[in-house]
Amino acid sequence: MTASGLAGEYDEEIFHRLEPRRKQTLFDALSLFESDNLDKSDYEFDGIRRALCSKYVSKTREWLGAYERLDDENVGIDPTVRYIAEEYEVDFEESTPESKYQLALRVLQEGLASELDNIIIGSRIRSVASTKTYTYTDTVNLDGLKQSVSDFHEQWNSDDQAKAVRVKIEEIGDGSIVFHITAERGTQPNRVRVFRFREEDEEMPAKPETMTKEYRAVKACRVYIDSTGEDTTVVLTEGKQRWKRILNALFSQLFDVEDFIGELTTKRLEAAGELEADASEAIQESDDPIEKTRQLIRGHAETAKERVRDSDSLPQDKKEAVIRCLETVEYDGSQVIDDPSVATEEFSLVGREGLEAIFDRVDQMRDSFLDLLATADDENAALVLSIDNRNVAVRSGDYQPTDSARLSNDAQLALKYFFDEEDVV
Repeated sequence: MTASGLAGEYDEEIFHRLEPRRKQTLFDALSLFESDNLDKSDYEFDGIRRALCSKYVSKTREWLGAYERLDDENVGIDPTVRYIAEEYEVDFEESTPESKYQLALRVLQEGLASELDNIIIGSRIRSVASTKTYTYTDTVNLDGLKQSVSDFHEQWNSDDQAKAVRVKIEEIGDGSIVFHITAERGTQPNRVRVFRFREEDEEMPAKPETMTKEYRAVKACRVYIDSTGEDTTVVLTEGKQRWKRILNALFSQLFDVEDFIGELTTKRLEAAGELEADASEAIQESDDPIEKTRQLIRGHAETAKERVRDSDSLPQDKKEAVIRCLETVEYDGSQVIDDPSVATEEFSLVGREGLEAIFDRVDQMRDSFLDLLATADDENAALVLSIDNRNVAVRSGDYQPTDSARLSNDAQLALKYFFDEEDVV
C-alpha cells in the first residue's frame, strides 16, 4: 500500500459516497480494518478512500450498512452510547463518537455488529422513556402473541381499512416484549410529478417526459411492554393519541382489553412526587417558603451531580456537560391548573429573572402568590423549574417542558439524573 492508496480496481460508488466524510473518520476506519499501525500523515485523502473501496471494500460496506441502520432509525448518539456502555460494558472515556459514522465504526470495533438490532431498539426506547412511559394497572399475558399478531393482520388488513398496518415482534424476553408497528399515513395517496425514465430505469433522454406517481408514505412506532410487576409498564416511541386507533385495535386483539390507550396513566416518578410533597409542606409551614423550595431544589441538584459523577456509563466530557446543566436548575415559579378551590382555570407565575424580580416590582404579589398556592389543591399545582434557560413543570409525579420546544440532550439527561429515573430497558 502506498501513500496514495491502492492503484488497482475499486468500488467507484462507495468511493464517491465517502467523499464528504472527514479524513479523520476515514482514517479511523482504515486503522480498524488494517492490522498494522498507521500514520495518518502517510495517507492522502483520496488514498484512504481508495484503500477502503478496494482491499477493505467488504468491511467498508458493513460499516456503511451499520451507519444506514442507525440513520434510518434516527437514533440519538448520546442515548446509544449510554446504552452500549451499560449493556455491553464498553468504555467510552477516551473517545466518544461525534457522528453516526463514528458510532457505527465503534459498534464494529467492539464486535457488536450482531447486536445492532438490540442496540437500536434499546436506544430508541431509552431516548423517549422520560416522557412516554405509561402504566397499565394490571398485568397482561405475553404468551402466544405471534398467533394473535397474525390474527390482527388478517382482521385489520382485510376489513376495507383506509390504511395498511404491519406489526412485527422485534424482541421478546422474560415478561417483556417490543413491537415495531408500521402504518400508512393519512387516508389518501400523495401525488408527485417525476420523470418517466427514472421510474422505468432507462437512460436519460434528451427530452425527459413527466408522469404522475402515487405513493403512500408510512410512519413507525415501537411499543415496549414489561409485565413483570403488579402493573404493566408501557413505553411508546411516538405520541399515543396519533396511534390511538391502531394501538387500541391491536391490544384488543392481543390482550382482550378495550380502550387500552385510555387506560394508560403517566408513570409517576418517586423523586418528583417527593419534591412536590416537600414543596407543598414548605408552602404551608415554612417562614420563607420560596427560599425553602429553592433549597429543596438545589439539594436535589447536588444529589444528582453525585449520581452523574458516580456513573459508569458517561464519558468525562458528558459528565461535565450534564453537571453544568444541573448547576442551572432553579425554582422559577408555579402553576395552578383547573382548580375549583381557588376558582382558577389556569394560573401561572414564572419569573424571567427569578420570582424575587417580580415581587420587587409588584406590591403584595408575594403574599397573594403564596396564599393562592396554600389554598390550591396539591394535585392541581405544579412547580416550575428552569434548566439551561428552559422551563419545566413538575406535576403529579411527572415533569414536562412548559412549551413545545425540545430540551437539549444534556438537559434531558440532567433531568433524568435530577429525578433519579431508572432505565426501563
